[in-house]
Amino acid sequence: MEETEREDDRNEATKGTKTRQDTPAQRLRACKAFLDRLTEVIDNESKHIDDLTDKVKKEDGTEQRTPEGELLYQLYTESCYQAYTITQRFLQLLTGTTDTETPRESVLDVTRFTLCRLMRKVMSNVSIPFHGEPAVGLQIMGVLETRCLDFDNLLLLSVNEGVLPQKGNDTSFIPFLVKKMHGLTTPDRRVSVYAYYFYRLIQRAQHVRLVYNNSTEGTQKGEMSRFMQALLVEGFDRFHIQRMNLVSTPIPPNLPDMKPLHVPQVEGKKRTPLFTQLSPSAVKVYFTCPRKFYFHYIMHLKGSQTQDPIINANDFGTVFHEAADKLLTEELHAKDNFINASTLKQYLEDKNCKAKLEGIVKKAFVECAQQADSNIQQTPITVEALTNYLKKLLQYETGTLTDQSAAADKLHIIHNEAVHSVVLPIPFFDGNQEITVPFTFKGYIDRYDEAILPDGTQVLRVIDYKTGKDKTSATSYKFDDFFSVATGSKKYPENPMQIFIYSLMITKTTLTPVQPMLFYIPSLAKRDFAPFTTVDGIEITNFHQIADEFEQRLIETVATLINPDTEFPPNPKRGPKEHCEYCEYRALCKL
Repeated sequence: MEETEREDDRNEATKGTKTRQDTPAQRLRACKAFLDRLTEVIDNESKHIDDLTDKVKKEDGTEQRTPEGELLYQLYTESCYQAYTITQRFLQLLTGTTDTETPRESVLDVTRFTLCRLMRKVMSNVSIPFHGEPAVGLQIMGVLETRCLDFDNLLLLSVNEGVLPQKGNDTSFIPFLVKKMHGLTTPDRRVSVYAYYFYRLIQRAQHVRLVYNNSTEGTQKGEMSRFMQALLVEGFDRFHIQRMNLVSTPIPPNLPDMKPLHVPQVEGKKRTPLFTQLSPSAVKVYFTCPRKFYFHYIMHLKGSQTQDPIINANDFGTVFHEAADKLLTEELHAKDNFINASTLKQYLEDKNCKAKLEGIVKKAFVECAQQADSNIQQTPITVEALTNYLKKLLQYETGTLTDQSAAADKLHIIHNEAVHSVVLPIPFFDGNQEITVPFTFKGYIDRYDEAILPDGTQVLRVIDYKTGKDKTSATSYKFDDFFSVATGSKKYPENPMQIFIYSLMITKTTLTPVQPMLFYIPSLAKRDFAPFTTVDGIEITNFHQIADEFEQRLIETVATLINPDTEFPPNPKRGPKEHCEYCEYRALCKL
């Protein structure tokens, strides 16, 4: 029913004023058709309730529900009954008829969109009665029913703000301050009462599990109850508190267990490439784990993301990128002309520097929060962290953090967060002959600037900001490491591979030296930090050194990726603790 209502919402939203101009007869027909369809769905679901419950075979061969199955059967049956009753009641209000009454005038004249909202509101307030044995097994009860009862093990569900304590619904005409002055009941008193119930309930429990939902619904983001937050603060050193994330992952039926996957082809049909465009990050996913590449880029399965209570790592990086862009282009005007290191030093020495950087970070938060499907929220901790990161970035650019040869004497921003692409000729066999397929790599380069080094050399720098894992030293790789699946404890050069593909895009348009640079922001102050990647013992300060060989190997890799006969096996040699433990597709691989 939920999906049907959402679809109806979208349909009604696109009709605009035309829906409001429908005649009463048209609105009645649309609503009645919807309710009739909903009744049919409920009826069909009720016929399959028995199949959802667990059963055991008796000695005579007949099946009998298990005690748990019997309880589920009662809950499912009651749910269908309540949904059917509400649906029929709305149908009576629309048509003005009942089973026993003669037809009368309709008392409800609404559009289908309004009807869906009304039904959702009514159904959300309906509770399903649960009957259990008071002295045996699991007890399910509300907060009020637990008064004067003690339990060794507690599992509290929906401990969300607005649920425990309940959201205030004060519809009185008496102002709050007047109530408080004369000692009348206020929402604060209800909160105090529920606080007493909560703390009294957990007072003697040995094990307490509190569950809350942090998913977003509409404009509302799920937050833990104030009671949970108080426990985290007050009981940090008194109780053993563990925090865990429960994530639901869809598992397709009959998935081959640990077997290579490939895309099925229709016999007799001309072979076509699996795709003709990818982002640079897709290649590193393939060499990290081919099966993960298959799920994400071929099957387009969206993995679930673990929610951080403060800010997700991706959101943190997004805000930093936006803030760095504003700092260099709007605050320092590095996009309009060259700025030198002395200008940056003067900015850092300004007594209002920190306040300016904080203002830039806050503006970045506001703009990122306004983006579609954004759940980014500003907190004092994240503002402080990002302000320090911006300051560290400026210090690195001036060469004041450590003795760095990579610092520029002058720099000019060409692009920030701009789309760049490169088209490569990929050989492909279409079933009859060898053809060449134009394949596009397209992605966003964090920062593309022109720099004058202290020795006077002019270079183009391709910079990728990394706000995540700390890198304490420059890494060295063999060239073959970039084009082979990582095994064992050996880590694949994910970030260098990505920045190399970005650099390839730039070298196609210029002969000026191109420097691929990785700015690991948490590590900029490390004494042994270097932004360059070492390949076969050579520090890549000009990508033209390896551009031709890198392009040829990349073409060979893409030719394998777009081949419909390519298999995508898992990468079990990495081991669950090496790579799979935090993979969003782990449940699909059954590792």
